[in-house]
Amino acid sequence: MITSTILNFFIYLFNGILSVLPSINLEIPENIVNTICDFCSAAAYFLPIKALAPIIGFSLGFLLFRFVWAIVLRVKSFIPTMGD
Repeated sequence: MITSTILNFFIYLFNGILSVLPSINLEIPENIVNTICDFCSAAAYFLPIKALAPIIGFSLGFLLFRFVWAIVLRVKSFIPTMGD
């Protein structure tokens, strides 16, 4: 009973704060797909993806390896017999 009163107070306070905020109207333009396609076409003219694909693949692979290695080290540190 006391807990529900405290929770109702916080809900009332949260609703009061949210009611003060202005409403947000988000509209996506109709020609956004054409704009994205035009941008990608222009970028492809300056950045040849076929030539850069091995470099991008290597750097993403190295980044993924570092990420997985950090997770392995973190998990290993929690094992009592294997941690440093």
